[in-house]
Amino acid sequence: MEGLLPQFKHATDILEAHDIDYVVFGGIAIWAYGRRRKTKDIDLLIMEEDAKHALAVLGRAGFQTEETDHRWLYKASLDHSDIDLIFEARGEIRLTPEILRRSRRMDIGGIPFRVMDPENLVMMKILATKEIRPADWYDALSVIEKGGFDWDYLIAKTGRYITNFLSFVFFAESAKAEKTGGHIIPPGVIDRLIDIYQRGNSSSKIA
Repeated sequence: MEGLLPQFKHATDILEAHDIDYVVFGGIAIWAYGRRRKTKDIDLLIMEEDAKHALAVLGRAGFQTEETDHRWLYKASLDHSDIDLIFEARGEIRLTPEILRRSRRMDIGGIPFRVMDPENLVMMKILATKEIRPADWYDALSVIEKGGFDWDYLIAKTGRYITNFLSFVFFAESAKAEKTGGHIIPPGVIDRLIDIYQRGNSSSKIA
């Protein structure tokens, strides 16, 4: 995948040159936090109102473009590299000013990218998991294992997906115990999530 990184960087440089906001998430972002993933694409979370503009400027730069699904996804490709322009991810997650503020410049294979913060990245991975994507929760676990994780922020974002979050933290604890016999979830986090669940706080959506 290292050979595709310059093409991915080329795409993000084009977006930045046209003042189109984005953050990198998905497998490339997981690599930034330490777990290498094989992938032929880069996932960019962008604003819906920028989607057609983003596709147009990439097209003018030589990328092949496709309005794949007007509900959430456009695609661009160049020299076997695929750029996924996503404007609504699973869990109704969209690019917001808050996510932009929390993003960070990180090196991936020695190349700097604007990467999603660990908390929102973990949240997306928790909500993305399904039968054909069992690696998502292990991706989230690898980000948490890096340390410095803001659990207060994540807990505040549980909303109507509280059962997903509870399921994940129990998974994380069992996976960590199986590997080292220790704990990865800080004391009190599971209790707080259980309290949210018991209070029936499941009607709000993730911001």
